[in-house]
Amino acid sequence: MLPATALALRTVGVKRWQGVLARIPTQKLELDHRNINRDEPLKLVPRTVARLVRAAANHGIYQANCLEQSLVLWCLLKRAGVASEIRYGARKEQEQLHAHAWVECLGLTLNEDRGVEQRFAPFNNTRTNRLAPTALQDL
Repeated sequence: MLPATALALRTVGVKRWQGVLARIPTQKLELDHRNINRDEPLKLVPRTVARLVRAAANHGIYQANCLEQSLVLWCLLKRAGVASEIRYGARKEQEQLHAHAWVECLGLTLNEDRGVEQRFAPFNNTRTNRLAPTALQDL
């Protein structure tokens, strides 16, 4: 999915590609709860999927950036029936604007170290979040 997402972002853009990914049907997860703490299944699945996406991005055929990884992670979680949100943020450093994307789920930052919201000021309001993907694509 990472190479396909990279190609799609360049050809149809973030908004349209996220719309395509949003239409992928959800599948019910079958978890084996025998060996998992009762509170952990909801956190275990997103963390595991995030590790797999990161491994594919770092060691696969395509070295994906944060936006591509976040879109794929968000899509895979959605498909598994796990609600998550792509967050966008930016910071200015030495007169340069740096943008970043990450996924949050159940109060956890999945594909980024803790404290990402201190390093990159998140776009919080709804209007800004709708504009953020286009701004990130241009960077």
